Amino acid sequence: MRVFIAFITFVLFSFINTPLYSKCPEVLKNISLTDMNGQPAKLRCTSHRVLVVNLWATWCSPCRVEIPHLVELYRELKSQGIEIIGISLDSVNSPSVLNFVKSQKIKYPVYIGNADDIFNKMSVNAVPATFIIDSKGRINNKLVGLYTKDELKGFIIKALKATEKPLPAK
Repeated sequence: MRVFIAFITFVLFSFINTPLYSKCPEVLKNISLTDMNGQPAKLRCTSHRVLVVNLWATWCSPCRVEIPHLVELYRELKSQGIEIIGISLDSVNSPSVLNFVKSQKIKYPVYIGNADDIFNKMSVNAVPATFIIDSKGRINNKLVGLYTKDELKGFIIKALKATEKPLPAK
């Protein structure tokens, strides 16, 4: 009976902690994050052709301009295989993050991370910072600063076109 319980526990634990992205860049796997409930979290990746990771903060004026563009692009391009993940660099227990996510109607996953840790590991020193990552986990573009919707879309479309294979059938 103990062996059976141990086996079931192992299977469930493995399933729960298995990343869903086909390929996540190593740098993203090693970032300590918190979910919107204040609990420790790891990036949960899904099958994608292009992954967009956006670093932002509620106190960052350019971020407040750029996020609505990402919300629109997510809605427009999700069916083509993009996934967006937002990582706020606000303090972990800040209610401003949840309020901002709700006010902007952000539908993609949002996490909270430590700015010093993320700046160091992602080799950036300002927000907004957006990473365009292909399905093999390669960072195609690192965009630091404010970009227009059309500029962001151009980088994403270029990455989509470079994708070697279509998404698996659902």
